[in-house]
Amino acid sequence: MRSRLSLYFRCIIVCSALLLFSGCEQNLWIEVSLGEDHPWEVSSGRRFWYTVIYQGLHGVEQQQLSIGVRTFRLLVPPSSTCIIAAFPLGQGIPFGGAYQAQSSGSTVTLELRDGLLAKTLLQVAQNWPEPVQTVNFYRLAKEISYIDSRGIAIDWNRLAKDLVSGGLDSDSLKQSNMMHIEISDLIGGHWIAESPWITSFYAFSSMVSGIGELPPGIFRYINLAAKVELRLVVPDDDSQQVFWHLVPLDALLRISDAVYQKLLEDDGDFP
Repeated sequence: MRSRLSLYFRCIIVCSALLLFSGCEQNLWIEVSLGEDHPWEVSSGRRFWYTVIYQGLHGVEQQQLSIGVRTFRLLVPPSSTCIIAAFPLGQGIPFGGAYQAQSSGSTVTLELRDGLLAKTLLQVAQNWPEPVQTVNFYRLAKEISYIDSRGIAIDWNRLAKDLVSGGLDSDSLKQSNMMHIEISDLIGGHWIAESPWITSFYAFSSMVSGIGELPPGIFRYINLAAKVELRLVVPDDDSQQVFWHLVPLDALLRISDAVYQKLLEDDGDFP
């Protein structure tokens, strides 16, 4: 009787080990890091918190990074592409990158240059995850760089449509129309773009400010001295007017140095 019980428990242990091993095979921990400082971090001298959106085990998932965290781990399926985007202060142009099953290693570095591509693919993955899971992210990013080295002036709608329909090819990558932007009556001062690939500019009160050429989309600039953020909406239809408005800076950029230092001492949990 005792030998039968011993054999029974051995079977349970072996089966449990097999299940555990099988579970480990299904999932993979990867290490992800931000590959550069955000332009607003450099200009303000403050580290940001980030919202990370990625394709996890249960679809598109989200997690928060505390202030100053630059490296983190994600649990992802090992057999498919996992798109990852880290949004500074929760919005705007993110840092982007991907884990790819065919790649060696389990580390990913996110770059601002690949941010809009990652953002576009994650938007597609919300409703159509399957085609995104087979994308060769870095090959696509390289092809995009041949068209626009900044990675911003791409017809993202066409790319997304062709990806969902299964017709993604070189013809899917088209440069979007650029619009020359000028606005008037903007608060004077230095306006810092959210991406190093977008030109920052100086504005002078009661004068027209030339911002340069931008593709369709939403672009953000900050004026640290005035404590305001400019949000510029460039329409797809170049016959329409550019829309812009001002909002207060994120709270992290408005608090005092003393409060900011206290946040860092408290592990950067904000907001």
